[in-house]
Amino acid sequence: MRHEPSKLPTVVRLLPFPLTMLEIWLTPRWAGRRLVRRSVAMAIVVHVLSLTAGVALVALIGWVFRHDPSLSRSSFVVDVWWYVSGGLVKQASGRVGGATNAMILAAAGVLGEVFYWCLAVPVFGAWIGHALPQRRRIRLALVLAGFASVWFIPLVLSWAVATLLFIKSMTTWPERWFYQLGASCFATVVPAVMFAMSLRLARGLGEGLDAEDADEDRFCENCGYNLHATGFDSRCPECGQSAARSFSSIYRCNGWEVGQKPFVRAAAAVLRNPGRFFRTIRTRVLLNRARRFMLASTLVSAVIFALLAAGRWPKFSTRAISEGLSLGVLLGGLWAIVVPAFSIIVASTVTGLARRRGDKLDGCGALKMVCYLSALAIPWAVMVGGTLIATYSLRELGYTGPGFDRTYTLMWTIVGVALIVWYWIAGSRAYEACRWANT
Repeated sequence: MRHEPSKLPTVVRLLPFPLTMLEIWLTPRWAGRRLVRRSVAMAIVVHVLSLTAGVALVALIGWVFRHDPSLSRSSFVVDVWWYVSGGLVKQASGRVGGATNAMILAAAGVLGEVFYWCLAVPVFGAWIGHALPQRRRIRLALVLAGFASVWFIPLVLSWAVATLLFIKSMTTWPERWFYQLGASCFATVVPAVMFAMSLRLARGLGEGLDAEDADEDRFCENCGYNLHATGFDSRCPECGQSAARSFSSIYRCNGWEVGQKPFVRAAAAVLRNPGRFFRTIRTRVLLNRARRFMLASTLVSAVIFALLAAGRWPKFSTRAISEGLSLGVLLGGLWAIVVPAFSIIVASTVTGLARRRGDKLDGCGALKMVCYLSALAIPWAVMVGGTLIATYSLRELGYTGPGFDRTYTLMWTIVGVALIVWYWIAGSRAYEACRWANT
């Protein structure tokens, strides 16, 4: 009889908490593989410890800002740090004057926790990319969300550095350009990198899972008819399509997935005819190529959007150029976070929809679908960036009359509706092409 070793309490197993943080920060993919057998209780303890360390760091940085005479007392950013740190310090010291700040901070903390878990669970659950039961997927997503919260500590440090660079005294335009650009990088680009590392943590956990058994039933990829009693050389009794197209994976062979088509041609194929493109991808394997496609699409679209948002036509002064570059880097970093987060949330929604409708599209197929649909972010960046340029140019040319606000609102409404309709049409065609895929 094999002797099972006794399990240590969760708190005892978490004694080397700094080592756990360093492991997740430095090697997130390798650390993710070790999270397969971690419990939700341990993840919650890690989350609480990370939040405690982050809140203490916020209080410390705010105290430094409050007692540094070189910082601008009129800066809104410094006022925010003062307000937060003042509420935390007064709450910790039991002073009555900080009761209002403490109540507001407590309410903001509760809302932040609800927002974090509601966003992190579907994102991490979809990024795992395995056809798992719903309960196990949610449990693994909770574990990932708890351990990924250790990135809150470098996030606070990044925003503190951005604040210092933002309020730094500047005399010449090279210094102004350097400090503003650095503040923008630490405010959004560094958090975007942290978000990407969190996704690597989820990817590592997916690699540590055992391979799921494939479904033995074969369905017609055109109509969904069960072909379990149909031969390879026969045709579907429902729609008449050749059964070989549903049985053999040779008909789902995409050039990008086998390394024979460059990214530009693959993205053009998605934009030109998404239905035809998604009929050539295999929905159950080669997930890493799809993730790489999303990374390339996000980077290209973020760079395009940053360059367009930095435009200051027809004003070309040194101050306008430095402010434009800072704004471009700031918005480009936000774009690099929003695009993958939105895509992964859509993947989680599509997985639930396919399960409800009884389609064969699993979590891996839904994730691959939204990864390739991220090619739409490139024309979106051009459209949104062009609208920003048009708005700024009209203001600089003096078109700020009574009708400017209505024109501004109408222009952005048209762009927003166009983006939603475009994604809906492309996503519908992709779903119909992948819903009955067998390979």
